[in-house]
Formats: sequence, C-alpha cells, structure tokens
Amino acid sequence: MDRLLNNTNFVRVVALLLGVLLWLVVRLNYEQINVRPNNPVLQTDTIVDAKVTPVGLDTEQYYLSSIEPEGVDVHVQGTSSALNRIPNSQYAIIADLTGLTEGIHEVELTAQNFPRGVEVTLDPDVVTVTIERMETKQFDVIIELIGTPAEGLKAGVPVANPSRVHATVPASRLDAIHSIRGKIDIHGAAETIVREVKLEAYDASGKLLEDVAISPSIVSVEVPITPPIRSVPLQVSYIGRPPQGLSVAGVSQDVEFVTITGPQEVIDAIDFYEGVVVDLSRITADQTLTLEIPLMNQITSVEPREVRVAIDVEPTVQRTFEAVPIRLFGEQGDYEIAITSPESGTISLTVEGAEALVSRLTAGDVQVILDVSNIAPGSYVLPLRVNLPRFIELAAADDLRVSVTVTEASEQTSGPVHEEPESVVTKPEQPPEDRRTDDPDSDRGGNQDTGNQPSEETTDDERTAGEPRSTANTG
Repeated sequence: MDRLLNNTNFVRVVALLLGVLLWLVVRLNYEQINVRPNNPVLQTDTIVDAKVTPVGLDTEQYYLSSIEPEGVDVHVQGTSSALNRIPNSQYAIIADLTGLTEGIHEVELTAQNFPRGVEVTLDPDVVTVTIERMETKQFDVIIELIGTPAEGLKAGVPVANPSRVHATVPASRLDAIHSIRGKIDIHGAAETIVREVKLEAYDASGKLLEDVAISPSIVSVEVPITPPIRSVPLQVSYIGRPPQGLSVAGVSQDVEFVTITGPQEVIDAIDFYEGVVVDLSRITADQTLTLEIPLMNQITSVEPREVRVAIDVEPTVQRTFEAVPIRLFGEQGDYEIAITSPESGTISLTVEGAEALVSRLTAGDVQVILDVSNIAPGSYVLPLRVNLPRFIELAAADDLRVSVTVTEASEQTSGPVHEEPESVVTKPEQPPEDRRTDDPDSDRGGNQDTGNQPSEETTDDERTAGEPRSTANTG
C-alpha cells in the first residue's frame, strides 16, 4: 500500500476520480433544489364595469354626445402574482375617436397598461358613440346687480367689457341658451365699482346650463355709483314782448335735455326743467344769447350748465279772420244755452305777429272759447277766450264778449227761438288744447281772455245768476 501511495501516477488517478465524484454530487443536488414545474398554475378574474375612456376627439369642433356602454367587463388571466399586480397598474380601456366626425360610430376598444403576463379579454370589445358638431353663437352680456348702494346713492347701468361674448355648445343644445349673465354685489357701495365677473349661461326659465363654453368667460364690469340722476327736457320761458313794430319769428335752443342730480323724490317729480328766462323786451334784432342754467328746487347739479338761445325777429304784420266760430266749453245737459249776440255765433278777429308765423296760420289755429261751466239759468254777457299759437296775439285789446241766454232743458220758451247753426256752435266734451307750440309760460299769444268778469243783462222777467267760473288766462 505504501508503495502505491508513493506512486505519483496512482495518486493522480485517485484524485481525478474523487474530483469527478464530487462534481456529480454537487450537480445532482443543484438540480434537485432548482427544479421548475413545466406547467405553471394560471388563474382567471373579472373586473366588472370598467370605465371606457374616449380619446382623440377634436373637442373644438365636436362633442361626444353619448357612448354605449360606458363601462365593460374585463376578463383577465395569469398567475396569481401577475394578477395581484393589476390594482397597482394604471390600466385603461380606450376608445380611440381620432378622425371621427359627427354621426354614430362603432369603435373597437383596446386595453392598455396591464401587467406583463396577464391576458385581457373585453366584453363587449366594441362601443357605439354619438358625436355632434359644436355650434357657436354670440350673446349680449347681462349683468345682474345684487343689493343696493349706500343711502342716498343710486347704481347706474353696469357696463361690461367686452359687452358681447361667444357661447359654444353642441348643436342640439344651442337653442336652449337664453342669456349669458354675470352677477355683481353692490351692497353698501359708495363709489363706482370695477370688478372681474364670471359669466354663466341660463335657459329661458332661469336655470343654469352646464358645459357651455363661454369665450371670454370673465369680463370686466363697471357699475357707476352716483347720486340719483335723471334726464329731462329743458324748458326755456319767454317774458315781455319785443319793441313796437317787431315780433318774434322763431326761437331755437342748442340744449334740449339736461341731466339733473338731486334727491330721488325731487327729480322723480320733475317732468321738465325750467329756470331759464328770456326777456323779449330787450330783443331789437336777431340775437343769440348764452344763458346759465340755474339750480332749482333742491337740485344739486345740472349738466350742461349753459344753453344758447337763438331768437329771430321780423316786422309785425296783421291778419284778419272772418266768421270764427264760438265754441262752448263746460255745457251741461240740464240747460239749453243760446248765443243771442252776435246771432251768427261767430266773430271776426285780427291777429298780429311775425310774417313768417302769421302767413302760416289757418282757421283751425284760431280758437274762440266761451266758458259756460257752472252757470245758472238767466241772461249774461260773458267774455270770450281766444287761443292762439305762440308769439301770435290779438291786434286790438277790445273786450270780446257775447250775450247768452241759459234756460232749463225742459222749459218751453215763447216767441221765436233763435236757432244757431250746428257748424258754428260746437260742444266739446273737454277744453280745447292750447294752440301754442311747446312753451306753457309764453306771454305771446296762447289763451287770451277778452274781459275779466261777465256782465249780466237784466230785464223784468230775468233773475240774477251767479258769476260763471273762468278757466282762461289773461293775454
């Protein structure tokens, strides 16, 4: 044995055999430890009603009106470790609408972002989509004010910039838009408000409409907060008359309306603004006056502050109107009224004024009124009232009076009865209108009484009656 062990070749052979045996043992042990099954165990699961996500639609031109169904069932298969990774993945069920236009389309679904090793089946794998075209319409911006400003102040009309905006919706919903509105709170405001306001769309019943694209959706709004203001006509008054031989042919003013500021109850009661007075007695030729508009009756400001009044004068001319009918005013049904003098029931009048005005007069412009209201039966001499256009007046200051007899309607009178022509004596139900133009304060023309009090004619069989009420102005 010692001889074999001392043999170098023998030792080498034995070492080689031991190395081979050791390799075999290690190899067999490694294969037993790392053995893999040839047929791994697979599992299945179902994700119920997974939401379908549409992508690729040109939303500036089209609107996805509907998608059916909105959710699908997702059947997945894989090893348990693979399925366990699904909740952590950002998976999606995609309906690609790229390139589709308005109409009804069937779109195939795709599953994205599932873990590796998971097989996916969709049920159903196709959805039906309805696409509408987007329509745009322009609307005025309406601003609603909420609350009231500080005491004594008033909110003016809100101004939006821009004042018109575009609303874009599917074509089927365009007609539902009634208005585009914004709201701004002015409660307690003491000065003009400037604020950014968000706009919203509403239908005719005032219901808010969702999903309406408004461009721009925010506008700048200015709300003036001022003392109460109002715009009213400016009334220029004329007093006196030009020197002898001259008459006013026409007047004009460069300011027709003024804006007044003051307490609300005061300006609400003003129908026209007055205070500017022109004295015609100082006018000897055509003239243009610049007059200050004064503050009147608690008014705190008036704009503009001046008015230019142009006055044209011409030589005075006269014109006579024959047989002007006398019109009765205030006649009562219980009495019969007869004009006894003049028997014709008409009078002649001479008027004077500027030729430009006198030449245009017609018979209808000259009205002679007899006021018989509140008169009792009897015989009277009553004054007449003459209505003339502005800046036209009677040429003579003679008193124009007529004699009348008033009797009970049922009373039978003896003797011949004077019958007045229907075309001469009229019975208006209301007082005739003042024939002047637009100046109720003019002293030229207009209503002219020809006397102050009636005189009564008395006979043995006539009873005295009270003085009738006069409604005329003295010219």
